Amino acid sequence: MKFASWNVRGLKKSPRQKELEQFISSNNIDFMGFLETKVKVSNALGILKKINKKWQWLFNYDYHYIGRVWVGWDPSVWEVSLHSKYVQFITCNARLIEKDLNVIITFVYAFNDAIDRVPLGNLIATAWSMHCVGSPVAQFNARLKHTKLLLRKFNRDHGNIQSNVQLAPANLEVFQASIGSTIDNVTLIEEKDLISKLNLALTQEESLLLQKARVKWLHLGDNNNSYFYQKCKLLGAPAHNDPIDLSSVGCKEVSEEQARLFVAPVTDVINFETIKKMRKNKAPGRDGVNVEFFLAAWHITGASFCAAVRYFLIMLCYPRE
Repeated sequence: MKFASWNVRGLKKSPRQKELEQFISSNNIDFMGFLETKVKVSNALGILKKINKKWQWLFNYDYHYIGRVWVGWDPSVWEVSLHSKYVQFITCNARLIEKDLNVIITFVYAFNDAIDRVPLGNLIATAWSMHCVGSPVAQFNARLKHTKLLLRKFNRDHGNIQSNVQLAPANLEVFQASIGSTIDNVTLIEEKDLISKLNLALTQEESLLLQKARVKWLHLGDNNNSYFYQKCKLLGAPAHNDPIDLSSVGCKEVSEEQARLFVAPVTDVINFETIKKMRKNKAPGRDGVNVEFFLAAWHITGASFCAAVRYFLIMLCYPRE
């Protein structure tokens, strides 16, 4: 029985993958956590085969698009099941087969900034506790709007992304100017920390701008205006409202099983599974709230979300309330 945990700082490159394979083999590791993998889910399978073909795995891709935490183990040594997971950790129930020993193991990769470690649920729970009236859709929208107001205030009070992008390079420049000709290990560590903060601020800004760009597209596109049609022309898509002759499409008759699925009730579980399958780091709607928000706060927002979906499916409309 040998455990290991390694902040790999990226697993995209073959030399690092080979290094991990040799480390596991030479040290007889049978249970290991991999932190800061920086690997998208579409590339994960190929990399896993290079590290260890016989191991089984758990990930937290449901909560972050580059899988911040991986957990792997030898199934001939361990029986493992998921206890819980989130964007900053994975907790496992594990049984050492040979000795019938049961343990709970958590691998943690916390965010660098204290602001990111503040439980998001505290703010969301406050917003979701407000009394609302109207349809389930109206109540959901009101709570979501109140949540965004609280988050904006929290962001202003604790330093927002734009100010961090301005401060980080300025702080690094001031520090480098003050170093002079004397450089020691302490100086190098401080400089590295400032560079890390700069890279983090730039990454956060890039993600924010990407999502804002998508919100703009969704907002303007849904308004059915000239912006939408101009973009359609650039993409080579037809920009007109002419009716389509469905008789020429050649649709096939659906099977009985497919027909049953079409009329089956949409359960809360199906709603959550749909949310988990949506692409991460994207803005899914005109409100600008991304998938990660709902995944992180599902235990608070899920009931209201599902109630709004059921209302929509029954009424077949989304009221402007």
